[in-house]
Amino acid sequence: MKFGKFVKNTKALSPVVASIILISVVVSVSVASAAWLGGMTTGLIRSAEQVSIIDVEFSDANTVQVMVHNAAGMPSSITNAFINGVELSPFTSILAPQSSSTALTLNASGNNTVLTSGASYTITLITAKGTSIVSAATKYNP
Repeated sequence: MKFGKFVKNTKALSPVVASIILISVVVSVSVASAAWLGGMTTGLIRSAEQVSIIDVEFSDANTVQVMVHNAAGMPSSITNAFINGVELSPFTSILAPQSSSTALTLNASGNNTVLTSGASYTITLITAKGTSIVSAATKYNP
């Protein structure tokens, strides 16, 4: 028995075949991780709110019509409304998913707020998920 001699004529993988195997392993792992990350972000994107104020109109001394659009695939609800940082009386409105614009009527008279002509106002709506939608408008009618 000769334990000290190694057989030198055994064949190993050629460098070309080893490179091809290495590249295929790297590609398959990257495709699997991209699919996994894509699945995670798709759920986050679908649940994101896409609510925006598209128009603000002052209808009379203390009433504001706010046109809101919900572009998301699920309904949203407005839970709070503010004019220049002053919260309006309890307010709730459900916005249908991917609908046309919805008119919300904000009445400032219950909070001792007088909307004067020529003044600029910041209208802020807060959704149930905590998203803040802000728009600025100036009242021009008397």
